[in-house]
Order: sequence, then C-alpha cells, then structure tokens
Amino acid sequence: MALGSSSAAEAKEAATKAPNKELICFIIRTYWGHGDTWGDKSLRRILTSLQNQTDARWEAMLLVMDNRPFPELRKIVREVNDSRIWVHSEWISYKYAPKEGGTWAPTYHNKLYNLTDQAIRSCPEHSTWVVVTNGDNLYDKRFVEAIFSAPSDVDAVAVDFYSRYQRPTSDPCERFEEAPDAPPCKENLMRFCQTDLAANAYRVSRLLSEDRRFGTIDPGGTHGANDGIMAQTLKSSGWKIHYFRGRCLVNHAPSPQQCALSGGIWDDSIMCQASSFGGACVTAKSVVERMRTNPELYELVELNVTHDRHSFTYGNKPYHELKCLRLANRTMWYQAQTYGRVCAARMDVKNLPENMPEHPWDSWVPLLEAHEDGPEYVPEGTVIPSEGAKAEGDGESWHPIKAEGKGKERPDGDEHVEL
Repeated sequence: MALGSSSAAEAKEAATKAPNKELICFIIRTYWGHGDTWGDKSLRRILTSLQNQTDARWEAMLLVMDNRPFPELRKIVREVNDSRIWVHSEWISYKYAPKEGGTWAPTYHNKLYNLTDQAIRSCPEHSTWVVVTNGDNLYDKRFVEAIFSAPSDVDAVAVDFYSRYQRPTSDPCERFEEAPDAPPCKENLMRFCQTDLAANAYRVSRLLSEDRRFGTIDPGGTHGANDGIMAQTLKSSGWKIHYFRGRCLVNHAPSPQQCALSGGIWDDSIMCQASSFGGACVTAKSVVERMRTNPELYELVELNVTHDRHSFTYGNKPYHELKCLRLANRTMWYQAQTYGRVCAARMDVKNLPENMPEHPWDSWVPLLEAHEDGPEYVPEGTVIPSEGAKAEGDGESWHPIKAEGKGKERPDGDEHVEL
C-alpha cells in the first residue's frame, strides 16, 4: 500500500477484519492534568491522533502515572468509543508521593518506569512494536504507517520529533529558526539527550526475550533519564535501528512548532530554569504584562520556525512564524553550561567553546561528533517511501529523504541531533 492511499476509516475497517495481524502497542502514560475539567484536554487529542492514523494496526493502553486519581479517565475512554483503547491502571497509591520537600522523591521515577515495564508485558500477544508515550503528545497520521514500512529485520525504529529541546545549546529563540542547514525538528539519534521515548518503536519480541526493563537501567532513580539511557544501551548492544530522517511525525509537548500553530508565544527566557526546563508556550497577555513590568529585561523576536511541511498541518503555509521571548542581556544566556556538550545538536558541536567545563551528563554517553550517525538532512523532504533505499552500517539503516522535484539523495554525514 502506498503511503496515504487510504483514509483512516478505511484503515480501521481493514484492521477490524484482520484483528490478529501485527500491531503497534501504544502505552500512554497519563494523569488528571490531561483531562477535560482540571486539565488541558490533551488525552482526547492524542487518542484522536491515533484514530486518524492511515494504518489502523494499533492498540493503546492507558496508565495513570500519578497518586491523584483521574476521575474523568473512564468517561473519556467511553466517549472516544474505540475498542482498541483500554485502561491498564488507574492510579498510583496515595502513599507514593511524587515530591518530597519540593523536589522529586528519590525513587518516584523508577516507580513509573516499573509500571511502564509491567504495561509492556501486557501488550497483546500479536504486538510487533511497542511505543511508550505521554498523554499530551501527538502523532502525525502517518506514524504507524511509517513504523510498518521499516525493513522487517530491524529491532527499533527512530523517528524525528518536535521538541522544546531542539538545539538546546544554541541561542535562545534562534535555535528554532529555519535555515538551509537546520533539520526541521529534533533529530532522533537514540542516545541520551538526543532521543525521545515517544518517538521510538521497539520490537516487542526482542525486548521481552532479553528481559529489557526501563526500571532496571537506573535502579537508584538518580537521574530519571532511563528512556534515553535505554535507547543508547540497546544501540550499543547491537540492536539494528532504522531512522526516518527529515520527517517529524511526533510532537512532544510542549513544542515551539505547535505553539506557533496555536498562536501562543514561546518563552525561551526560562529554558534554563529547573521549573520550566526547555521553555514553555505562554499567552500573549502574560508576555505583555511581563514586558510592561520589566521593559529592560526581555526582548520579543519573530522568526520562521523550522518544520516538516509534510507532517501534521504544516503544509498549509510555506512558513510558520513564531513569536519568542528571551532575556535581553546575553550574558544571562546559559545554554551550553546548562545542557553540556553531550546535548548539543550536531550542527552546533563545532560552535561549542573548546575549554568548556565538563558537565555531569557528559559521562552518561560518549560525546557527539558533528559527523556522527548517518545521513545529512535534506531540506525539501517529501514522502516516507514504503520500500525506500537504505544505507547499511553499524547495524543501522535509514530512509533517504528525496529533494522535492529533484529525486536527489544525500547519504553523507550530517550536522545536527536531540535529548
């Protein structure tokens, strides 16, 4: 089947007629903040994004990852009315408080990862792939189709994604700006600081046969980055990974691209603060008030934000303008010091100071080289090939992205990367 050749309704009907065919098991970690009354209604949005998939071979189980009940959960599931969506666990005991004294409880993240591991082992028997995600993320309608179009012999599929951690060591706001050599979103390199759990599909059979568990990656729960460490562990253990380059099929909320679509303003003045790590999408009203109160502290810039014109609804216009707030005093920009060399995008590695102090994260993964990990981004990517060419090397493959109207592939080294 050619990509996008059938509607979501037709795809669902086809999947219903063959219920035991291979499928993707989505594990959606959610909580009351994704609900309708007290939350942002994002759980309905992610479920709708799955229902709109061009390939309906998926099921989704919901896990409540909070010690506060989510009373609207079953109501939302009933109203969505899709037999592929079901509830795995509804809440964590009130005894397990997320925070102690204003900071994360030492083992809380591992409790969540252990629950995730249990959910993975509850996926339907005919699950080929498992994708773990959060209830406020979104999937492009071709995500499932893309995963199933990967070569049959790969163990994991990595998709590029929209993220607030796009080029985190570069200048505030400008790190999202469209440029000839900039990737359309965050590259997925399957390593700490350069990946996202929601954008990775793992082959269930190998994950279970090797008894891989997110909860055992960091038993002490010291950093809460088990998903990134797991990705690089599997990569270094010989798992064969297939990359989709230049296609942004996942939106990890919040992202500046979605902020631009919704008419919000991206606040990059707070990207290095622990309480708002990576930045946030805020209202124009809040920005006007802050700039009125402290006119010398901030500056508001406008830029065309990078985006994949073939994902989500970005194809409506040739560019998307983002209004972005940052600190006016450049001496207060601490990107490189905050995120460290290991988090730099490939196109930014060469711009880091040579005498940059060692960062605690640097020891978690080998430092990234500007040429590492495969093909260079091709700006005008078009479609996900159902049987694309691939370049083999070090157990990895990739779908080349063709320049629109040119039929030209660029499989040489690249200059960019992700958290």
